[in-house]
Amino acid sequence: MTRLRSALAQTVCVLMLASTAVLWYLSRERPIETARPRPTGLLVNSSVCQLPEFHPWDPTVLEVLREERPLTPCSGDSPVRLTQLGRTLTMDVHRDRLRAGCRLDCCLRSVRREQDGHSDDQFRLGEQEVCFRGRTALSVSEQFVKVTCACSDEPDVAIFEDFRAFFIPEVDRLRSQQRVSVSDVQQLSVYLVGIDSVSTLNFRRFLPKVREVLETDLQAVPMLGLTKVGANTLPNLVALLTGLRLDQLNQSLREEPYDHQPLIWKHFSSLNYLTMYTEDMSNMATFNFHRRGFLTQPTDIYLRPLHLASEQSRLAQRRGDHCVGHRLTFELQLQLLQDLMAAPDPSSPHFALVFSNAPSHAGPLSHIGALQPGLLQFLRAYRTSSRRNSSVLILFSDHGMRFGPVMRTELGGYESRMPLLYVILPPWYERQYPRRVASLRVNSRRLTTFFDVHATLRHLLADAGASLPNVPSPGLSLFAPVPEPRSCRDAGVDPAWCTCRRHVALPADHAVVVRAAVAAVRHIDTVLLRAARDRCARLGLLRVMSALLTVSEGGGPVQDTEYSLRGFDELTVQLMTAPGGAEFEATVRCYSGPGDRERGTAGGQALAVRCRPEHRLEVLEVTRLNLYRGQSDCLTHHHDERRYCYCTDLL
Repeated sequence: MTRLRSALAQTVCVLMLASTAVLWYLSRERPIETARPRPTGLLVNSSVCQLPEFHPWDPTVLEVLREERPLTPCSGDSPVRLTQLGRTLTMDVHRDRLRAGCRLDCCLRSVRREQDGHSDDQFRLGEQEVCFRGRTALSVSEQFVKVTCACSDEPDVAIFEDFRAFFIPEVDRLRSQQRVSVSDVQQLSVYLVGIDSVSTLNFRRFLPKVREVLETDLQAVPMLGLTKVGANTLPNLVALLTGLRLDQLNQSLREEPYDHQPLIWKHFSSLNYLTMYTEDMSNMATFNFHRRGFLTQPTDIYLRPLHLASEQSRLAQRRGDHCVGHRLTFELQLQLLQDLMAAPDPSSPHFALVFSNAPSHAGPLSHIGALQPGLLQFLRAYRTSSRRNSSVLILFSDHGMRFGPVMRTELGGYESRMPLLYVILPPWYERQYPRRVASLRVNSRRLTTFFDVHATLRHLLADAGASLPNVPSPGLSLFAPVPEPRSCRDAGVDPAWCTCRRHVALPADHAVVVRAAVAAVRHIDTVLLRAARDRCARLGLLRVMSALLTVSEGGGPVQDTEYSLRGFDELTVQLMTAPGGAEFEATVRCYSGPGDRERGTAGGQALAVRCRPEHRLEVLEVTRLNLYRGQSDCLTHHHDERRYCYCTDLL
């Protein structure tokens, strides 16, 4: 028995060494972009913040883009194609795609949220079916429906499934009857359309026609200095919807639902706005990804039950999880929003948040190009709709791409911090509020955040007659000038996400860089994985991929007193660990004290003098750069740890 254990231990050791060697070889052969992107100008040029502007087709990302695979289109060889117009549904049948003798029958059933105390992860199908055949136009009375088609001689063998969402005016009519007419307030509808992981640069690459419609036809104002305030979707949407940071929410984010949080749609609802919230990819939704979601339906219109139902349909998603039948899930969302906008007057004003995770969340970068036809159709319809004169539309993203090969480039790291955002105002708004619009245009090239977008929504709420509680937030309304000398610290942007300062590249084998990388790995093991230590392998530094030193220019345009007074250097280090080949980016500070600072010297030799082994290192942030699917499945109740963990049962 002892001999067997010894043999097993030796085998495990050999396997671990072999896997580490393979990982080292693969990482050595992987193309890591070392060339630096060339700025073409400045997006923000203030006394304390300079945000560089880059060309979207900068050579440093071209190799990444060349290797990307196209997105699988949703349209295919389906035997049925549904057409939806308002509440009417018609069907076209491609007979050549049916087997001989098949007489097609289609039936629909309602899809509803389970209301008997369950949370967001339950839905139920209606018991009654409504069936139709051929091109008969069917008037639908349910908000969400599942459509199933089968040959009449095999009614239990479905050959087609689709899911549809309809705007039911009765919901709007109820809100309208509850409204109190107030003549001296201005209740504009607010529509927020969000797309996951789209930087301003990637928007310019793959949605150029959308950009043209926004800027030329709709006179939309881009917020070019918008900077994310957290690593992923949750902290950025929380900032947008509450004006708060995650650590300011009075709850355990993992264990409690979000029903009692101060989400801004509640303020709109209190003014009898009709509210709507939808996110596709139910498993990735902001308030549901390893979290409890909502125990009660959060808004008047809430699409989650329909998405849950469609994701259980192999036929509806046979072309990919970004599809529902022959349409993108995003197109399903936009159609419902467009139908809501087309509600006849008089009706209540609306607050709607539409957010799409598919197909952009995990990339590749080029996949957002598939969204262009649907977005163009939606924006052109909005331009000619009656709601155009009584609403504000914001097209935005939460952050740029966070995973994949682009994150091995310096430009990829910059893009991940700079999300897309456009503001579209009614045509008459500038005539009535010239100072607001002038301020918005000035702020287009100032450092801004989602805290500011929230403050702007509060500004619109105040116009609509809301009495709002104070929020301890750094946000400033974009309808007033954002201060020119605004730093990341002033704006609520942590150092890890701040792009205001210049960087210089350092050799990967620089002594201070290696120390910083080792400190980051130690931080992962001892701090970030503390709660899951018994199930996660100890990590070791396999390789430093790249390093940047943040430059504080005391005599130049960036007057960064914090650096000089506190005496520290800040590094951004990309590294790979073993086992598992995880790629991380760490923000690390070395504190040497103000007496050891050599102002204006940014090279590696000067850094070695300032940051010696006896000086303290502080790890501010560690983010994952590559996907970790399958590496941390042993963790079921430790969501935050999953991005760092390599399960011991995989060794």
